[in-house]
Amino acid sequence: MSTISADGKTNALYPANAAYIAGVVLRQDVEDPYVDTTIDKVSLNLTATATDRTTVVEGTGDAISFQASNWQNGRDQWAFQPVDHIHDGFTTSGTAIENTLQADDYSISIDAVNNAPYLRYDLVFPTRGNYDIWGLGYVSGTGVFWGFNGDTTHLRQFTLGDHSSGWERVPRWTKFGNVYVEAGGLYSFEVYLSDRNNIVILDQWYFTSNLEFETQLHAEDYLEPLDLSTAPYMTALRLSDANNTVTAWLSSVNIPSSGKYNYEIRNSENSSGIAYATPISIEFWQIGGGKDDFAAWNYIFSDESTGNAFISIDYGQSFSRLISE
Repeated sequence: MSTISADGKTNALYPANAAYIAGVVLRQDVEDPYVDTTIDKVSLNLTATATDRTTVVEGTGDAISFQASNWQNGRDQWAFQPVDHIHDGFTTSGTAIENTLQADDYSISIDAVNNAPYLRYDLVFPTRGNYDIWGLGYVSGTGVFWGFNGDTTHLRQFTLGDHSSGWERVPRWTKFGNVYVEAGGLYSFEVYLSDRNNIVILDQWYFTSNLEFETQLHAEDYLEPLDLSTAPYMTALRLSDANNTVTAWLSSVNIPSSGKYNYEIRNSENSSGIAYATPISIEFWQIGGGKDDFAAWNYIFSDESTGNAFISIDYGQSFSRLISE
């Protein structure tokens, strides 16, 4: 196996290009005669600068609002991959995700609890009360399972989107549940995959005790993303060549300070690495958080490496070359 590792010496996307401005994706293209091999991880030097970061999603007023791609824990998160940011009828809250690499069925809730890829979000509710749960996404078929505060004995299933409209794969706001919290404080929300043939596109979650909330959604045809609560952030690293594109994830919960961090490269439960051949590209972006969370990121190849750095301001739809200063 090969590791693309970082030691801060070369090929840096330097501090003048902050990793997070809304819509920014940083990319490095690489030609390297020694990378035609199986890569099982990419190690990045992350220069973290924020001092007031949070480890939970912090609700205020009557709502908690957060991106589906900004989870704090889970299992086999590699099964979820980014969805193109822009297509007809679809505006996202940042980076939508899909069950692209799911290979197995988890039709029974106990099987999902024990084995399915799942995502956990840590939420601070501002006050006690009944909270409706809304999702911006498109989930077909039998749907996915969801649980609350670690309760795995009463999982429920839901779908998202307007399937009868013919708008396949277009996320729409859908109410799918309700929870009662006896007091404000820390709780968790879990989402488990079920049948592999289901289309699962997830963009944003919204918990609210506001009984008039649907009026706002109706005015926007249930399509528009909403303002986000203060939350941790997710980092995404995408490694691509002519035949493979895989995104790996790392939450800021697991990035307590500046240093070297590993991103596991895999595309199935039993795989340990993927065969890549140059030229390859490495893309990096941040989901949530703020522009001050990272001053820079970088990595190093052998001395024979060549390649240019690029930046996108439209979520990776188009790139322009970065010129070193």
